[in-house]
Amino acid sequence: MNPSLEEQMDYEHLKVQPKQPPKYINEYFIQQTLEVYYRCNVVLRKCRFYCATRPGETYSSEIYRVLVLFTLYNRRKNGILCKPSTHEMSLIVKDVKMSFKRKEGSNEFMMHKYILSRLMGKLMAIYPDEYSMEVVNDHERVCKVSADCLLCFREKYEVYVLEDLTRMSFCQPNRFDGLDLIESQYVMKKLAHIHAASMVYLWQHPRAAGIFLPSPLADGIAPSSYLGVSTFEGMRYAIEMVKRWPGFRDIAERMRSTMEQFNRRLTEVMAHKRCAFKVLVHGEPWAKNIFMKYAQRGSDLSPRDATFVDFQMTFIGSCGYDLNYFLQTSVDFNVLVHDRKTLIEWYHKQLTRTLIKLNYPIEKIPTMTMILHELWHFEFIGYYALLVQLPIACMDEDTTTDFRLKCILNKSERKKFFDIIYSYERVQVMLYYGLRRFAVMGLI
Repeated sequence: MNPSLEEQMDYEHLKVQPKQPPKYINEYFIQQTLEVYYRCNVVLRKCRFYCATRPGETYSSEIYRVLVLFTLYNRRKNGILCKPSTHEMSLIVKDVKMSFKRKEGSNEFMMHKYILSRLMGKLMAIYPDEYSMEVVNDHERVCKVSADCLLCFREKYEVYVLEDLTRMSFCQPNRFDGLDLIESQYVMKKLAHIHAASMVYLWQHPRAAGIFLPSPLADGIAPSSYLGVSTFEGMRYAIEMVKRWPGFRDIAERMRSTMEQFNRRLTEVMAHKRCAFKVLVHGEPWAKNIFMKYAQRGSDLSPRDATFVDFQMTFIGSCGYDLNYFLQTSVDFNVLVHDRKTLIEWYHKQLTRTLIKLNYPIEKIPTMTMILHELWHFEFIGYYALLVQLPIACMDEDTTTDFRLKCILNKSERKKFFDIIYSYERVQVMLYYGLRRFAVMGLI
């Protein structure tokens, strides 16, 4: 007998606990979602909700894993009525605890409601062997742009029901050590595919750009906000730490001057005029938002695909934003130092290949020089990602607990928190190398 879904999932490893979601996320809601997705009648046999994140791991949303046993009735395939069939599924429900003034909703809502499926369609058309509609466990594809969204809706808040990537052989890469060269190439390839498909979509539908709000960073970061506290207090801590390093006193003073002008420089960098060509930017392509699929090759596991989750920071802008952010937060130090050029060239090759296959005008295809210019113009995003986001990306499970409370509510706890995350070996090594590089470039 095959093990049940609940038996197959290693809950001790996932460290999830049963948790009752808000009243509007209930068994009836899950049943409705499945009926919309499968376009037939659904009877739930079992439905269990679990907390899918640890306290403090996300600051603007609650995420639940839902185990469902259900039976489909009156389902038709190719016009033929199917017999009732019982299935098991694991779903992710994301409940975004943010109010959005715009009636159309957030950029993330636009992505799941309208855009991601269209980008996927374009990639399926030109890369059928990678993005085929091969069905495994009802809905799995060989490669993916993102987790499929079964349903999304918005009232006061936004709610998304997504497929569970961990159920489909995806897992998060090692964010503590950083991605190796092969893993990084898969991520750069997927970024190139998404960027290229979005360029073609925006070229074919120029009005679509109007549905996206500017980047959340476009007007700078409010110092009193959650992001502002973690950003500016983190910078202050890093400056004091770096000042004590031999030979870094001048760099620390440059960092202090940069912090005092941070929002002005950030808004200048994020201005649209900086972009030679526009793409749909993920906004937070760090290892916490990346899932990898691996295949067994002999005694080793070899990467097979990379995909992204969490599009809250998505906007229309420069590829240089995503590339700098990813390279500074997610790549192994030795790969960054020795293979940065190789990764950028690989990205450009995949971007060009995809644009040609999608019949994008040849004269509009970005050259390698243009890619390097985009990277150069957005190096300041790399500085921000290195100084502020990398230490957070490297947090272990214990430090993650109550992260939000430690950063905002209690100054003494905040100091202890920064003592931990800025002491990680990878963070120290990356800062030592990266800050010298930025100083030589004249960025700080």
